Amino acid sequence: MGLDPSAGTVLWSVERASGSLVPPALDPSTGSHGVIVYPEGAGAGGAVVGIDLSTRVRLWRTPLSSAAVGAPTISGGHVFVGTGDGYVYSLEASTGAVAWRTRTQGTVDTSPAVADGRVFAIGETTSSGRLYALDVATGRVSWSYSPGRVAVPSSSPSVLGDSVFVGFGDRSLVALDAGSGRVRWRQQVRGDFSGASAPAVANGSVFAADREGGLYRFDARTGHRIWDYQFSSFTQLSSPLVVGGFVFEGLDDGTIAAVSVRTGHLRWKTTPGLGPIGPLAPDGDLLLASTQPVQQGAKGGMLAFQHDPAVPLVDLPSSSSLRPLVAIRNFAAAFVLMTAGLLGFFRLLLSRGLGGRRRVDHGLDESVTSSLPHGEESP
Repeated sequence: MGLDPSAGTVLWSVERASGSLVPPALDPSTGSHGVIVYPEGAGAGGAVVGIDLSTRVRLWRTPLSSAAVGAPTISGGHVFVGTGDGYVYSLEASTGAVAWRTRTQGTVDTSPAVADGRVFAIGETTSSGRLYALDVATGRVSWSYSPGRVAVPSSSPSVLGDSVFVGFGDRSLVALDAGSGRVRWRQQVRGDFSGASAPAVANGSVFAADREGGLYRFDARTGHRIWDYQFSSFTQLSSPLVVGGFVFEGLDDGTIAAVSVRTGHLRWKTTPGLGPIGPLAPDGDLLLASTQPVQQGAKGGMLAFQHDPAVPLVDLPSSSSLRPLVAIRNFAAAFVLMTAGLLGFFRLLLSRGLGGRRRVDHGLDESVTSSLPHGEESP
């Protein structure tokens, strides 16, 4: 469906076979009017379809060996997409012809990233995830990387310059050299990742969201954690979006939140209550968001938000952040309470112990006195 972003009215729609709901890819430079590419179908009936961006006429439909469940990526006149049976495909964006396909170790549920002559994609088994760097022209494997332990599910990869960033299921965010696969840094987070989410790279920083509602900012070069913000909901369908001084994130409870890039504090949030939030997109001064159906047969939707200058922003730190003054105050209060409790406990023990000793001594005096000969006194 195509909608007017300012009004939300439906401009056009095309029929699509049922299947996984994933974002389409657009390339205005392909053909005479540009192209929209989207997966459709399920199982062995999976395919990728290309339609004219202007007329919505179908240009091509390419069957796949299995359905695609991750969003396609368009780069350099080619469409790159992964499939449930473990293949990464390269298709001609103008014709849909298969340029190459390469098998990975497992399913490719994530969206590929393309940069500097390589395609980066994640192949997953039930216990491990592996990042593949494929030659963009031939599909040949240049290198691959796996954490070497249970590391599923993984995020989609993101690449900027000579670094590729990906979150693995062992709760680590990893930065690798895009040319060699050498690990540049690895940082632990509190949760694992979703294949429907990808790190965002902006202004020398990497912003990543784990499935447990953690949003993080790392220095892209060193991996130093600058801040993190913990939400009270899971987030599995949305990626961080950095625009201006804000990081926007959609949550599974239907909340959309804005966090300050500089401080990591929450600036605003809203919960329309229309279902889990999917991909976000900017359009001028609008923030566009998709809502996902929560059950089979339910309907998704689209939302558009615009800043209201009459409403003040909040400035709330994360519950996971350390606030020294609050921590010292809480520690002092806890120390006083614990000390008072321990003193009371030991006083009770001492009082009971002394009372028992007196009773024993008194009984001992009586027994000794009764055993002395008549007329003698006990010492």
